[in-house]
Amino acid sequence: MNTARSEALLARFKGRTPASVTRVIRYSQAIAGEPEEVFPLLCPTREADWLPGWEAELISTESGFAEEWCVFGTMDENLTGPGVWVFARHEAPELVDIVRFSPPVLVRIRIVLKEGDSQRTEIHWEYTLTGLTSEGNEIVERLAGAMPDTIKGATEALDHYIRTGELASG
Repeated sequence: MNTARSEALLARFKGRTPASVTRVIRYSQAIAGEPEEVFPLLCPTREADWLPGWEAELISTESGFAEEWCVFGTMDENLTGPGVWVFARHEAPELVDIVRFSPPVLVRIRIVLKEGDSQRTEIHWEYTLTGLTSEGNEIVERLAGAMPDTIKGATEALDHYIRTGELASG
């Protein structure tokens, strides 16, 4: 089998300067509610109810809510900045996999929900940030330091909403 073309492609990738920077940030916390209650809130439409400053523009969705291949956008003024988001996996009530294209950075957000003790949910966040350019690599390094606090804040806002039914003060 002649693999010269794929070997050349691989050599170009490995020799590229600068190489892409990838950082993985994980955060876990137990929150109020059971996974069946928490899961529907992981949605570009429903996040407006519990996440202060959240604004999204639905681009493609059959139901108007999160579902596999739901596509939405965020603008400059959004707390997360501009980007196009795609629900790559949506498996109720335990897994959400979202890919966010926000040049020059690509982000994968995986959220896993597990039943916890006493009507609580263990929520596990995993953000994978990949720089697509030199500028993107710098952004990834900066974001990697700030992400744990950002994820913690979102998780606490979600917990507050489930416990009180009200948006946390931003």
